[in-house]
Amino acid sequence: MSCPQRVQDKDYIAAPPKYYVNFFKNIVGLSCSKESFIYTVVVRTHTFYMYKLTETKPIHITQKISKPWGEYEDGSYGEFSIRVKINNEFFGRILQMGSGLEIVSPYRVRQMFKRNVEDLAKLYRQ
Repeated sequence: MSCPQRVQDKDYIAAPPKYYVNFFKNIVGLSCSKESFIYTVVVRTHTFYMYKLTETKPIHITQKISKPWGEYEDGSYGEFSIRVKINNEFFGRILQMGSGLEIVSPYRVRQMFKRNVEDLAKLYRQ
């Protein structure tokens, strides 16, 4: 489903039944990204507190536990998978938790997030 186009000087036309249910089912928040792909994003929590917070206050309705909190060969963490289109609100939800959350995969989404963080860091270098 593509983003709705802005129409000026036109009469209001009601959306078809269940249009908005389908429109919002794969996005976080309200903004529709130009990125049309839906990704299954793996998000890692780095503290037990952040794991429980993210478990009880999901980022999106598609969120599922992919690795419960525990001790693994590469450290202590838990992971969630979330199936969404990437938009600013999704990245904002990850950013609001600081270093408590990390996008692990897919690589493309991780790189998109990394570029956003680097651009943000440039604003605060001085």
